[in-house]
Amino acid sequence: MIKKVPSNQVIVTPNATSSVKLDELNRIVREMETGDDARKRLEQLDSSKGLVDPAVKRSAEAEFKRGQQAPMSKALAANTDSALDDKTLAINMLQQAKKMEAEAKGMIAEAARMKKDAQRMHPSVRVDAYEQAVATESVAATPPTQKRTRKAKVVTTDAVQ
Repeated sequence: MIKKVPSNQVIVTPNATSSVKLDELNRIVREMETGDDARKRLEQLDSSKGLVDPAVKRSAEAEFKRGQQAPMSKALAANTDSALDDKTLAINMLQQAKKMEAEAKGMIAEAARMKKDAQRMHPSVRVDAYEQAVATESVAATPPTQKRTRKAKVVTTDAVQ
């Protein structure tokens, strides 16, 4: 059965080392009729194997890092003539707290997703039954607490007089 799909979703692999999207290939073939620019671009695509040009990637990464460091540097540069004041410390603590909250929410969402996946994988495995089993194991594993007592002092009397 043949299904019609958009040409931008089809990847053409003329040999084992190169691949290009069909819509780009069609555009390049049309441009090849007009000049050498298309041939040069096709050679560039072959050399990069369909990946992003390393120079473009490095510049994008540098821009991203500058964007990430800008808010921190503004907060820290607020008071450069002396030690950090309470306001700057409070701002930094608030930023850290917000970042931790976001990470915690992400971890909770990931845990919920994993529980659902486990349930889908094997329906007889129940989350509440597992938690109950873990709770009973932890109660059984903890030894009963005993009062700590001191040993009685041994009193010796000298019989020598």
